[in-house]
Order: sequence, then structure tokens, then C-alpha cells
Amino acid sequence: MDSTLKLPRKVLVAGGGVSGRGCAAILAELGTDVTVADGNATTRKQLADDLGVAAIAPEDVDFAASSYDLVVTSPGWRPNSPLLAAASAARLEVIGDVELAWRLDRAEVFGPNRTWLVVTGTNGKTTTTGMLAAMMQANEAETGLRASAAGNIGVSLFTALAATPRVDVLCVELSSFQLHWSNTLRPRVGTVLNLAEDHIDWHGSFDAYARDKAKAFLGEVAVIGQDDPHVVQSAIDIRPRGIVTSFTAGEPQDGGVGVIDNEIVVGNPPTRLASAQGIEPAGIAGVLDACAAAAVAHAAGASTESISAGLAAYRVDAHRGEVVHEADGVKFIDNSKATNPHAVEAALAGLSDVIWI
Repeated sequence: MDSTLKLPRKVLVAGGGVSGRGCAAILAELGTDVTVADGNATTRKQLADDLGVAAIAPEDVDFAASSYDLVVTSPGWRPNSPLLAAASAARLEVIGDVELAWRLDRAEVFGPNRTWLVVTGTNGKTTTTGMLAAMMQANEAETGLRASAAGNIGVSLFTALAATPRVDVLCVELSSFQLHWSNTLRPRVGTVLNLAEDHIDWHGSFDAYARDKAKAFLGEVAVIGQDDPHVVQSAIDIRPRGIVTSFTAGEPQDGGVGVIDNEIVVGNPPTRLASAQGIEPAGIAGVLDACAAAAVAHAAGASTESISAGLAAYRVDAHRGEVVHEADGVKFIDNSKATNPHAVEAALAGLSDVIWI
């Protein structure tokens, strides 16, 4: 275990939902004294019965009378919520579930450190993370390193860290909330796909939202979405500490990943990574996601053959630009996960003769 990273003795977990329950369970298993603060009495009873941890109402937390070493918050809790504001006033560090998972991994609680590859952005995170995981899984035969998607894509980081057989490479989809509550996370490679106004009520401003997303750039390699001026500016503002590269749907810039003659290529002179045709989802959004995934995989050391094979094998998840039927030359596409204007614009771009329902 890294001697500079110590497990906290007493922790308050804010929120007893899926994220909070997972944090409480792993901390209790590691011998930490855990208390969960949740406003639902039924949830508190379930936590006490199932996990054997203390569970109290948020208004009953008394930081002055308690000796908490750390507060771990569920990602949806706003920074200005009364409990977290009181924790900050008491000069207690507040972190999120992802930061906790990162620290436990750095402390080698689950064995030698994993390789973290982080994907974030306003839209396309799940698709890009799925593509990236397929590429890194295709690379397993060459490296012997097992890869898995985790985070917001549906697999808990704690589940992935404790998995048997061991997962060596974590392809992690992260939200702006999770990144907000992370302060030491330094992935091997991190990318921000795009930025548009989203969750502004939570973050307080677009600039604050962009700053939190840009934390993905603070690792060894930052992969910048070159076609989005907001992403480019966020990288300038946060000043990545490691290598900087990029992806684009056009010709690659400064040795990054791009598209030439319907081929995804990297570098100058360009080296082919995969075909840019037949990608799911169809249109420019799918091409950009594929270029981002290829750029992260390439920066992480995946072979060109693995990148090509992984992308060819990838199938988009349901409701994310999935072709559900085709008849008489007409494709019926389910893109019902496009829940904001930026996502809809990306979904429609590059398609012709569209009837939008």
C-alpha cells in the first residue's frame, strides 16, 4: 500500500442511494467507522440492517461533536446543500465516490494500481466509453491486461476494482458531478468530448461546469476535442500537466487523430487506425466518438489492429442512435437518449433526408 495514502478512520457518507450505499459498503468492509446521512427513514433502516452502519438524518449531523475524518458525498448532492456547507465550514474534506475509488486504488487496497482512462463531455460519453472498452478488450490478447467499462456506463467502480478475474484497465465514464468532487484524480489518459450548457443550476455557471469537466485533462495525457471551441478553451484554462493531443472529424492536427479519405488516422505522416465508414451511431456524432475513443486507446498503448478490431465489433447501445429497422431504403433510428438540444443537434448532423419525430 502507498504509505502516503491512509484509509480514514471515521467517515460520513452523504446520501444512501446507489452511490452512497456502495461507498458505505466498501468502507465498512475495509474496517472504517461509517455513518450515512440520508433524509429517508426507510433508507436509513435498510442501511443499518443490511450493512450494519450507523444511519442518521442530515439535520442530526453535528460536526462540532463528531470526529469525522472525511465526508464522501453522492455525486448529485449540490455543493451548497446545508450538510456539505456545514462540512466545509468545519474544514472537513468532501470528496465523491469516484475520488474515493481512485484513492483506494492508489493505496493498492485492491492490488497493484489500475490504468484509468477517463471519458467525459456533455454528450457521447457512453458511446465513446463503450468503443474505448471494445478497443482495449481487443488489445488484451497482446498485453494480457483485462479491460472493462465502468463508472456512469453502468458498472460501479468498486465492482470493477474488486472483480475476479482482475480488471487492469478501467475505461471510465464520468459526469461533471463526479469530477467536481474529485481533486487528486490523475488518469493515464483523459478526454473531454464536447461542452454545451448542461446542469448549470447545479454548477452555478457554464464556466464552473467546464472547469469541472476539464479535470479529466489533469492526467498523463490530455485528449482534446479539437472541433469544440469550448473544450479547447477549457484545456487552455486548466493547463494540462502532461502530454496534450487531440481528435477531430477533419484532418488530424499536431499528431492527433482525425479522418482522411474515410479512414481514422493518427499522426503526421498519418497511420491508419480504423475505417470511418459504417460506424454506429451513424453521422458525424458517431465519427467523433470513434475518433475520441481511438485517440484515447492509441495514447494508452493499444495497437492499431486492436483499435480497428474493437471499433468494428462495437455495437451502439439501445436508444443511442440504434438502427431498429430498415425497409425500402429507409432506416428507422432510435435516438431517444438525446435528451438535450446539443445531443439532438449532434444526432441529426451528417444525416440527410431526415424525418425527425
